Amino acid sequence: MNRDGEDFYYMHTLLEVVADDPETLEQRVTELERRCVAKELFAKRCDYKQEQAFLSMLPLLSIDPDIERKARRNVPTSGVAAAFPFASYELSDQGGIFLGLNMNNRSPAFLDPYDDYKYTNGNMWIGGSSGAGKTFTLNCLGGRLRQQGKRVIYIVPKKGHEFRPLCELMGGLYLRLSPSSEDCPNIMAIRRRSLDSYASLKNMEERRDSVLAEKISRLIIWYSLQKRDLSDVDKNHLDESLVKCYGHYGITADNATLTDENGRFKEMPILADWYSVLNENPGTKHLAVVLARYVTGSAAAMGRRNNIDLNNKYIVLDTSGMPDDLQLPGIFWATDVANDLIMNAGTELSALIADELWSLVGANSNPLAAGFVQEMVKTIRGLGGIAVTSTQGMQDLFGLDGGKYGKGILDSSRIKLIMQMEEQEARLIQNVLNLSDLEVRQITRLRRGEGLLCIGYNHVPIAFYATEREYNAITTSSTDLRVRRNGGDA
Repeated sequence: MNRDGEDFYYMHTLLEVVADDPETLEQRVTELERRCVAKELFAKRCDYKQEQAFLSMLPLLSIDPDIERKARRNVPTSGVAAAFPFASYELSDQGGIFLGLNMNNRSPAFLDPYDDYKYTNGNMWIGGSSGAGKTFTLNCLGGRLRQQGKRVIYIVPKKGHEFRPLCELMGGLYLRLSPSSEDCPNIMAIRRRSLDSYASLKNMEERRDSVLAEKISRLIIWYSLQKRDLSDVDKNHLDESLVKCYGHYGITADNATLTDENGRFKEMPILADWYSVLNENPGTKHLAVVLARYVTGSAAAMGRRNNIDLNNKYIVLDTSGMPDDLQLPGIFWATDVANDLIMNAGTELSALIADELWSLVGANSNPLAAGFVQEMVKTIRGLGGIAVTSTQGMQDLFGLDGGKYGKGILDSSRIKLIMQMEEQEARLIQNVLNLSDLEVRQITRLRRGEGLLCIGYNHVPIAFYATEREYNAITTSSTDLRVRRNGGDA
């Protein structure tokens, strides 16, 4: 009712006459009811409902049915918004891993990237400048996913030693791919019995597409990262030499030839075998030069035969020891191994976490390698896995073919985490991620270990936290390490 109207006057005078003149009171109440009905307004008493009325006013999302019926009325939307106690998006996925605290309301943030009912895909992209805390975040993500039973595989092109302590703490397998290391998985080894990974998920008959043919195409991509501008003739020579090389071990396009009578994989060729086949033909000797480094040169340790057990559920493939001219081939080497392991996962949930994977889709790569990585990120989700990629140089990410491969990686990642960036780099992704000017400024002011989590149009600032056990294994702070060496004294 309007406070300035006659109805309020009648309500105000009821208490004055109730004790003196009951007959007058009855007349006034009748008159008031007539006026209310005419205006479609109804006054209801709330006797003996004080407790229910009080509880209904609290932000408990519960209201007494009788109170609700008596309190029905039309109100402006602004009035409802003013009474709503929650003003920020909360991330609380059941069964998710703990990320940290929502910086808007200090609520815990839990994320389950495997929930395909909520997320179209669980792939995640992380961007940030050097020192923003990407390594810390990737370690936390991988460790917590492993604690939930997922298989975790890292590809680390830089600062791989920072991932080693947590890997050993988790009982994982740490492999360092470098010319001086002997624990490099054989790049020529075939680790898949079939290319039809979806068949086992849906109980369908497997297709017989040749695993050898697919392996040969990947080896040619690896080779092309070391010898640029391969001609079509050179590619044909490489293809023929690889078919002949695997033929020496009894392996052909028939997938049944991959295993022996006991169902175990046959012995696989190594780079020295490929090198010998190329040297046999005078027309392909110039192609063998690239492989000489892995056979008789400084990187011979990488090309030797070994029997590394890759069945561990937590594997770190560290390529930071590769020289600059072998950095891209080394990253692709690790990616090829990781791809085989993920594709063989079957119904097992897995995660491929690739730090600085932009190297294979950036300006210094080639379309063959970039296309392989983009396709891997797109298909990994359908096989019960997720891909987590990180980037430091935004300009490099969009440097190849107008940035179509870098943009393809972003488009294939539903979940995006932006950590502290310089304003110029933040502007590069503003339109891609639908960021407001306020959010761009917020990104430039984030502190280490903080990030803006973007899931569609929901943008949540998160402060990441680690347990003491995690922090002691992950930290790279020189102050923390110095205190640890001094026995607790700074």
